[in-house]
Amino acid sequence: MADTWLADTGATSHMTPHRHWFKSYSPHRIPIRLADNSTVYSAGVGSVVFQPVVKGKETRAVEFTRVLHVPDLRSNLLSCLYLARHKGFNITISAQSIDFKYQGISLFTATIHSNNSAELDGSTLTSEAAFSVSTLLVGLSLWHRRFIHHNYADVKSMISKELVTGLKLESNSPPDAICEPCLAGKMHSHPFPSSLNHNRSPLELVHSDLHGPLPVSTHSGYKYWITFIDNSTRFRAVYLLKAKSEAFEAFKVYKSWAETRLGVKLRALQDDKGGEYMSKAFLAFTQEAGIERRHSTRNRPQQNGLAERANRTMGERITAMLSESRLPGSFWGECISSMVHVWNMLPTASLSGTTPFQAFYKRKPDVSHLRVWGCTSYVHVQRDKRNSIQPHYEKCVFIGYPAGYKGWKFYNPVTKRTMISERADFDERYFPGTSKAQLEAVPSFACLPESLPLPNDTLSYSGLPPLQDEGGDNHFSPARPKTPTPSASVPPEEKPVLPLPLPVIPPFIPPVIPPVTPPQIHAPLPVTPPTAGAPLEPPHVPRRTGRVRKPPGQWWKLKQPDLAGNDSDSDDEAALLADSEFCEVEFAGAVSGADPRSYRLAMKSPDSDCWTEACNTEIFNLEANGTWELMELPPGKKVVNSGWVFKVKRLADGSIERYRARLVAKGYSQRPGFDFTEVFAPTFRPASLRLIIALAAREGHKMRSVDISSAFTYGELEEEIYMRQPEGYHIGSPNMVFRLRKSLYGLKQAARQWNKKLRGVLEGIGYTRLRSDSSIYIYSKGDIKVIVPVFIDDITLVSKSDTAMASAVSELSKHFKLRDLGSTTLLLGIQVKQDCSHHTISLSQEHYIKELLERFNMDDANPLSTPLAPGSELSDIVPSLEEQAEMRSVPYLNAVGALQYLATMTRPDIAYAVSYLGRFNSNPAPAHWLAVKHLFRYLIGTMHYKLVYRASDSEELFTTYSDGSHGACKATGRATGGYVTLVSGAAVGWSSKRQPFVTLSSTEAEFVAAVEAGKEIKWTRNILTEFGFPPTLPSTLFVDNKSGISVAKNPEHHGRMKHLDLRFYWLREAVEEGLIDPLYVSTHEQVADILTKAVAKKVVEFAVPLLGLE
Repeated sequence: MADTWLADTGATSHMTPHRHWFKSYSPHRIPIRLADNSTVYSAGVGSVVFQPVVKGKETRAVEFTRVLHVPDLRSNLLSCLYLARHKGFNITISAQSIDFKYQGISLFTATIHSNNSAELDGSTLTSEAAFSVSTLLVGLSLWHRRFIHHNYADVKSMISKELVTGLKLESNSPPDAICEPCLAGKMHSHPFPSSLNHNRSPLELVHSDLHGPLPVSTHSGYKYWITFIDNSTRFRAVYLLKAKSEAFEAFKVYKSWAETRLGVKLRALQDDKGGEYMSKAFLAFTQEAGIERRHSTRNRPQQNGLAERANRTMGERITAMLSESRLPGSFWGECISSMVHVWNMLPTASLSGTTPFQAFYKRKPDVSHLRVWGCTSYVHVQRDKRNSIQPHYEKCVFIGYPAGYKGWKFYNPVTKRTMISERADFDERYFPGTSKAQLEAVPSFACLPESLPLPNDTLSYSGLPPLQDEGGDNHFSPARPKTPTPSASVPPEEKPVLPLPLPVIPPFIPPVIPPVTPPQIHAPLPVTPPTAGAPLEPPHVPRRTGRVRKPPGQWWKLKQPDLAGNDSDSDDEAALLADSEFCEVEFAGAVSGADPRSYRLAMKSPDSDCWTEACNTEIFNLEANGTWELMELPPGKKVVNSGWVFKVKRLADGSIERYRARLVAKGYSQRPGFDFTEVFAPTFRPASLRLIIALAAREGHKMRSVDISSAFTYGELEEEIYMRQPEGYHIGSPNMVFRLRKSLYGLKQAARQWNKKLRGVLEGIGYTRLRSDSSIYIYSKGDIKVIVPVFIDDITLVSKSDTAMASAVSELSKHFKLRDLGSTTLLLGIQVKQDCSHHTISLSQEHYIKELLERFNMDDANPLSTPLAPGSELSDIVPSLEEQAEMRSVPYLNAVGALQYLATMTRPDIAYAVSYLGRFNSNPAPAHWLAVKHLFRYLIGTMHYKLVYRASDSEELFTTYSDGSHGACKATGRATGGYVTLVSGAAVGWSSKRQPFVTLSSTEAEFVAAVEAGKEIKWTRNILTEFGFPPTLPSTLFVDNKSGISVAKNPEHHGRMKHLDLRFYWLREAVEEGLIDPLYVSTHEQVADILTKAVAKKVVEFAVPLLGLE
């Protein structure tokens, strides 16, 4: 058991007691609550590599990241919850096994034993064996980047036509819509028109062009490159030059190498007649060798278009590679070396779709060794080069494919040395290059001067090294060799001239797969100053769809830990885990994890830069508004503490709009009579909001939203209040505090003072506050009407006139700093969709439901068709001690509270279920929790439901249904009453609650329920009148009990009803006055039935559309 992994559906994180298993590791201490309610602590966090065995055979290794090292733990736990909730795994549990799938691919399995434990099939690789395992899913976008940003069509062609070996796709994901490095390189796709016939014999014609001087020299001082392209095979060779005069020596080396390789003589050379090609020595050499010289005419570069276009494209690709890798421009020599190595393996139309490599070497190229240039790499350090406590690898940057070696070339920015090794692990998602400012300063390598000075004809050059053969058809042994080839270490200079056409193929690396937990690197911003002349703001570049990248810092300048395996990924794991103050093994609980709960956690979070900017903005706004005055705390005065509240504000589709930091006063320390007096401020009724939206749909009105920035700070304080300076922004001595001049969030009187300020402004521009709901204002003049519901600092305007709404926004902006959000799409967390073409407005909380399902670990459950099991009756008997212990780790109150908001705002179909489950909040038992999970499963299948309000010309503005379920509560004998009011085809107001006393008959229960519904009818009529829609007909109240209707209309059944309080006979007066008209409806057509009991599936299916849910 100690060496196996257990699949745990309750653990919040992966955990193991084995330190030697970790491939990467960072010290990290966090408390962990075990099943027996005891607490242990983690010692670190990192990644562990697991070798799955499926059907008796080893498959691709996987990497578990964010694994906690817990020395006191007895088992190794794999968190199914974390894989499913955060990493998109589809976990299928059958009777005897568990299958873990990612993007439809089965990565590993677990066997379920008789004791119900599930052990993963396979074994864990120790850190020594795990270093070479790569874990990124190989898709079309990755091959596009490995092929130096070659076009997707050719990559697909290489796969379909099998032009190369070693090219496999492990992901069917579509390629990225936008490739930023391609845009940075400004890549074009229109070649020069060819004026040359395609020669059939190799070396019958060779094209050549020189490129330079480059804006940045390489480390060794090279400033030019020269290209040679065989017209027949399209095979390219490129050499680096320090001066143009070295072109002649480069040509001699190329000629010797090509003729030896192909066994034929070079017959013709095409160039642009630049001075470097026209020296006496060059002309004499070609004449003696019998080489025909061809030159392009002046201002006609397309005559040598093959070489000139190649150089232009290579310049663009260099820019793209440096942009993606974030390496300085001095690495362009390594760029071009790798580029040509890859380019000869890519198909070209002039060869009917085959590759220059195959045309030149007469065999298909193997591309399995290719990796994304400039990516992060972990190079193995041999045992004789390290001691027992040093890392097993060096973190480097991958910079190429060295000629003559069976391996890759790397650069270590810490030691500033290059090395060649065949043993390395690549993380092709991350590029550890230079700072953001340096990135912005990447020069263009494509646009160069056209006029080139003539060289000295008598130059003597002998700096070219001998060429090295690639050694035939290279196919090497698999990774993790028992006797690895020694790694070479060379200085960071390039060879004087690198003969690039040699296709050196490193050892075979097994296909790679996605990490179980892909690391989310958020490195700190670099501390080095930007380069001179670099812009302060980055240029605008279109983002990749669905993904946001941050430029990493210079990781080699960060403090390095002493232990092995401390890479930036593991550092980030600690930052991610820092937000969780407690991990649990047997039950995950309701963990939100989205918003930091303190300033300290915000500054330690991966989004610390965003939170810092949000805090700075908040302080700036408060100071600009004159919220406080900095002073010494007067003697004898009390001080109120301050704090930060952090919130990620999201759009209607769930994407991030902005990061919001709010400075608040901790008002719980305020003293009544000293720090505050009156605190009342009006709050809106959800029914008011829905009624306004229903009227907007009925009348064809539009909705527009406005957000008041730091609204509470506009309220003037009447009391003398002192507050401590906020964390992270203290100025002066410890005794310096803020004397608050304006109200601040958290103060007990803040809402009241803000409401007073807003009311004064609105009434000053002609608005009137409603008596029926004092959070709503209305402007009415002639045909112009604007309704303004206020929800603290969120203001919505509803009107048929765009001009009237624009005028209101303009007037408000004179008094407050606001954001005009335009057409309303999100209101109080509710998605609002205004469909003018169909004259509907819909309300939905689908994103909220998804968050709830994830939060309470129910997102992978199977859906059910009813909110509660039909006829379910739960007991309120105090649970046993064992049940109480079990329920301590269950977030029952959190779940019911979260569901209550949903039932109150947009989901009347679950109102009874939530009200019923809330009766057991004080002492929930496991049976009650199962009922909560039942409700979650109902929401899984109905999360897309939305309230839809439609245009209507009906004379009757609304109708109401009421129902009472006599004796529904077996514990108290009380009935449950419910009602729903429908406007514009959907529910506006509804209620489901247990009646306050025992009723003696179903007639009495129905009558009491009708009274409650009548009160809602009366309020609805009042507010409609204030809106300018006075009802002209009695409001219909549908009741499914004829005796109850009789009591409401006439003083009948005196003997059975005489004990009721007089207040219940208010309904009879309302009927007599013609305000309410009770009508009979059969039980089978009673919409409110779903609000009084746990009904069957057919009742739910009947009621849902009548409630306006679609």
